[in-house]
Amino acid sequence: MDRAARRFLTAELGLRVEENASLARFSSIQVGGPAQALVAVNEARVLTRLLAWAHQERQPFFLLGGGTNTLFADAGLAGLTIHNRCRAHAVRRVGEQMVLEGDSGALLAQSARLSVQQGLTGLEWAVSVPGTLGGAVVGNAGAHGSDAAAGLDQVETLGDDARLVWRAAAALRLAYRASCLKPRGPVSAGYPTVVTRVRFRLRPGAQADIDARAQRYVRRRRRAQPTAPSLGSVFRNPPGHFAGALIEAAGCKGLTCGAIAVSCRHANFLVRQGEGPAGRAADVVALMQRVRVRVQEHCGIWLQPEICLAGDWPEAALFE
Repeated sequence: MDRAARRFLTAELGLRVEENASLARFSSIQVGGPAQALVAVNEARVLTRLLAWAHQERQPFFLLGGGTNTLFADAGLAGLTIHNRCRAHAVRRVGEQMVLEGDSGALLAQSARLSVQQGLTGLEWAVSVPGTLGGAVVGNAGAHGSDAAAGLDQVETLGDDARLVWRAAAALRLAYRASCLKPRGPVSAGYPTVVTRVRFRLRPGAQADIDARAQRYVRRRRRAQPTAPSLGSVFRNPPGHFAGALIEAAGCKGLTCGAIAVSCRHANFLVRQGEGPAGRAADVVALMQRVRVRVQEHCGIWLQPEICLAGDWPEAALFE
């Protein structure tokens, strides 16, 4: 990063630039290398200015949200990593419709709980799902038979023209754990179109019923999923199957690679074992490949990853 760029970030935007900042502390599995340069942004207006500047000045950037399904390479990330901590969200009326609108960095679970508290239905499935509103849209996150696409109304995006534009949900081509904004392979710092604000449609409902559904989903998640650091579901469910069941049937529970293991509670989770700095991102990928090979040998199905790889990955063939 040159002197002019650093001056803009610090003097103009009031941001603190960290060099060689550990990305492991931002990843839900707590592994990964350093960011060449990292800034944390807490205000939406500052994030907008920063993204517009990055596009105009051709400053490669990577926008980091909750880090719940992103695996950072051990070599780290070149360019500028922007940690999106813009958390504002609110329920409000737009015309005849009630909506949950929030910054893309707002936490999905907190936003869902806010809608439940106000007697509105549509986001109960997300009350214990980690990640951010922006990440939920880009990856079409889902749980308990629903997903972001089911209630998404509009998103505000900023792209290469450095303009903020509201786009209808249909324009994102949302599909199972996918959208037109989600890359298919490993990503590095560049000039992507990013989500800055999100709006979900909500409906009034009976408070007791909404509360009961939300509590049921929380209990189900706590029973089924491991508590150790993980990236969430690692593989997409193949048509007509559950990835976790296929992995378990192939005898993969308990497999390890370094400090990374296939969870014995839910086989579609890879967890980091031990305390303190342990584990490598390369171990996660190596274990994913072992699991894929075993499942293919067992039932002929080649599992497709649900997580994203960020940084320089020689193992890019993982996504082919």
